[in-house]
Amino acid sequence: MARRSPGTKAGLTRDLILRTALAIADTDGLRRLTIRRLADRLGVEPMSVYGHLPNKQALLDGLVEAALPRAEELALAPDAAWEAAMRGYAIALRRAVQAHPGVHSLLLTTQGETATSLEAVETALRALTREGFPVSLAAALLHTVMVFVIAHTVNAAAEAAQAHSVRITPTEHPLVTQLLTASDPTDPFTTGLDAILLGFGVLRLGSQRKAVESSQRPSTPRRTITDRLTVAWRQVPCAKQNGAWRTH
Repeated sequence: MARRSPGTKAGLTRDLILRTALAIADTDGLRRLTIRRLADRLGVEPMSVYGHLPNKQALLDGLVEAALPRAEELALAPDAAWEAAMRGYAIALRRAVQAHPGVHSLLLTTQGETATSLEAVETALRALTREGFPVSLAAALLHTVMVFVIAHTVNAAAEAAQAHSVRITPTEHPLVTQLLTASDPTDPFTTGLDAILLGFGVLRLGSQRKAVESSQRPSTPRRTITDRLTVAWRQVPCAKQNGAWRTH
């Protein structure tokens, strides 16, 4: 592609740059993704890219943003149960990770903190707190689901690409053999996700119960400073000397 001369309007957008960078990472590998290579693919000068992404870290954070589902994927519909909504997001996240093998290592090491990703987190936290989650528990749920899905999907891709280096025999490994030959094997992804959602459901009910108990507990009137000093003075050992009370 012919490169535009400096100062020529390239019609670039941040979204176009990130989609192009993601395509390079998926086809050629993350190590071959450079600002110059990206600029060549877009047909612009490198400085045009820097105008949207000031440094390499901004590019890497943007790649994570571009690879993962957008904010609307995290939005929980008002009439949808939170479990179903989180399950739907987990499945969408899994598909996104599977679709972009070029950034698997990046997904495991980079937070991808951008304005768009923060907006997505804010949207999800708002929806989960509306469903009765304390904000800290809602954040823990989001973090746990994302880490589980990304790590599980990346690990599954690595296992699929790697041949078994150890010979498995029914005599020495009867249970492993049974596992590998089961006609209706348990899906580790579904089972793990079920366990996460079930566990956080229990924690949610527990936090709601504590909130109710705390609201029903009678409050103890706050004592004034004078009351506290009076109580403290009564606890000081004292003796009567020469007709006057003196503290020890």
